[in-house]
Amino acid sequence: MKKMIVIIAMLGLFVVGGASAQTAPLCLKITRGAGVRQSNTLWSPSYRYADIGDTVYAEELVMSSDPPGYKEYPATWARVGAYTYFVVSMGTDVFAVPCEVQPPTVTPTVTPTHTQLPYTPTPTAIPTNTPTITPTVTPAPHDGTLYVATYGNDNNIGSYADPFETIKKAVDTGTSIRVMPGVYDERVKITRPTIIEAVGDVTTQGFLVQSDDVTIRGFTIIQLYGTGIIGYFGSNSVIEDNEFLYNGDIGLKLSNDTNGWIVRNNRFHRNNTAGAEFKGNNHLVEGNEVTHTIQYSPCVPPTYGADADGFRFHGGGHVFRNNYIHDMPDGPDGYDETECSIENLANLDNDYDYDSHTDCFQTFRGSSNYPIGHDTLFEGNTCKMSPSSEWTGGFAQKAWQGGDAYNITIRNNLVISDFVSLFQFEGCQNIVYDHNTFIGSNHGNTAIKYIDCGSDAGSVKNNIFYGLGDHEIKNSSVVLGYNCVYPSSTSPDPGDVRGLDPRLDSNYHLLPGSPCIGAAEDGSDIGAFQ
Repeated sequence: MKKMIVIIAMLGLFVVGGASAQTAPLCLKITRGAGVRQSNTLWSPSYRYADIGDTVYAEELVMSSDPPGYKEYPATWARVGAYTYFVVSMGTDVFAVPCEVQPPTVTPTVTPTHTQLPYTPTPTAIPTNTPTITPTVTPAPHDGTLYVATYGNDNNIGSYADPFETIKKAVDTGTSIRVMPGVYDERVKITRPTIIEAVGDVTTQGFLVQSDDVTIRGFTIIQLYGTGIIGYFGSNSVIEDNEFLYNGDIGLKLSNDTNGWIVRNNRFHRNNTAGAEFKGNNHLVEGNEVTHTIQYSPCVPPTYGADADGFRFHGGGHVFRNNYIHDMPDGPDGYDETECSIENLANLDNDYDYDSHTDCFQTFRGSSNYPIGHDTLFEGNTCKMSPSSEWTGGFAQKAWQGGDAYNITIRNNLVISDFVSLFQFEGCQNIVYDHNTFIGSNHGNTAIKYIDCGSDAGSVKNNIFYGLGDHEIKNSSVVLGYNCVYPSSTSPDPGDVRGLDPRLDSNYHLLPGSPCIGAAEDGSDIGAFQ
């Protein structure tokens, strides 16, 4: 490992190759940022996690461009016995300071000096070793719900009148928690069924969920250097009415070991890479808004091949319903390199996108950690993308992308995009588009692509295609028909209404007299909103 000389002027300390020039032990003080990132792997018993404000005793303190496990990240790291802590230096203030907690020392017993009294009193027998009796304080009764407030104290009982100061204290103490308004610089682990909700405007760094039946409601979650909420495992948890802002590694992540979560009525704004990523199975994702996802956050090292998506999905049995994904900009060529700050991230004039092929919904095949999406329903969603005239770097924006995905139903959605979807590779089977409205900007782009899918690729029926080009179908097994296509220069498929204006109002509903009314295969109207 290459070591460098570190001069910490504010303390007058020199750290050379891991050794300190003073005798007092050094500690690592984290004063800003997400805190210490673990080396190597999250579950390794050889590494531990520390947070903002922690002081970590350092048997060895090294500045290095080659920390263990994260060779691409410059970092300060500290070895503590068998444990290794290190802090990604980007956007984090780390100082070497004298350890605040020293080994215990033995204090000699001091014999008090006897003072002669002015007179000799009559001796009075005094009981020896009589303890001082402290009255027992009976906690004020409360309803079983614990309260947290910035003006509280963790030595309190956690009632409304005597709240705790930290969310962690409340989570460690009980399972029904209300957090009063304020900013809480904490990222809290939840390991048992818990209901935790914000009362008013509450900002925190997020939660790590390792349990069934957890509800997190009403928070503003900002984790500049990582993910706002991570669901490591567990079933039947609820994430609702939260706002995920500026998170450096996707707003919300659910792992392969999660099942049956509800993610509802949240807002994901300006998060890096994607608003949320869903692995596991049987999740309900409904009523959420995703906007202005970015590709290269100034708070984390850039990742090759990064995108800026709405939702990513893996595993199966999911339902995505009534979500609204919009304003996902590409920006001009190149991206802005600014300092990491909430102010910079909040400024929409700062462009953090370079060459992302942005999707409202994306799945992809990869390692066993990224199983392909399958058996999933998309219903009632609205996806609004930039017109193709604004795409940069040759990368398109679209509503869906999935290699090898199978058993995907796309029904009753509104998509405003010059490229609707791309499904490809031999594994993609039974991709069904039914009763959707697809709106383009008359740039002649291909609307839907099936490329090299399997023998039962799916069907495209009862949809409106307005201002889009025709389909690129490289599978004879795709069933087409009963679509309204305008304009169109190709021969109709069975039941099609082609070359006739569908007559849409400003909300893309059919107006009276539309040729698409009653023209679907089952006699209903073609398009969404059925």
